[in-house]
Amino acid sequence: MRAEAALYRNSARFFALFLLALVVAFWPSYFARLFEQPSLFFHLHGAALTLWVVMLVAQAQLIRTGRRSLHRRIGKASYVLAPAIVAITVSFVHYRVAGSLPSLERLPPFVPYFLALTLNSLVVFAAFYGLAIYHRRDAGRHARWMSSRRGSAAARSCRYSASLSRT
Repeated sequence: MRAEAALYRNSARFFALFLLALVVAFWPSYFARLFEQPSLFFHLHGAALTLWVVMLVAQAQLIRTGRRSLHRRIGKASYVLAPAIVAITVSFVHYRVAGSLPSLERLPPFVPYFLALTLNSLVVFAAFYGLAIYHRRDAGRHARWMSSRRGSAAARSCRYSASLSRT
């Protein structure tokens, strides 16, 4: 229990490190080339997911500093942002896959993996978010679901998808 308390106390820092890692990872392909992106889909996807991680940092910090009222108000924006992430990401994946397959009869090897990883991640994201909102009155469960602490479920989902694509 002591380790869990330390994780919650430091969650804003962990999320901030994740945000930093996100910016570093996508710097070459997105952030450094903002005005060179081939489609609006790239910007919608990048903005929505970056905003989600910024919201995670802010929400964790608000709870850490005892500003629950502001946390709740900002949290209501997630009622719009989370479904938008799902819709935008599905549209983005469709754009990416359809654009790379203009006249091919057979999918390139990366496409099934890309689809499985992305779509399974979206299902897990939506499920975890839904469970977090369902448990919003239970702070511990809400925090665990929002931080996707249950990563083993996502890992199982990805392994299952990979096994399907090999058969």
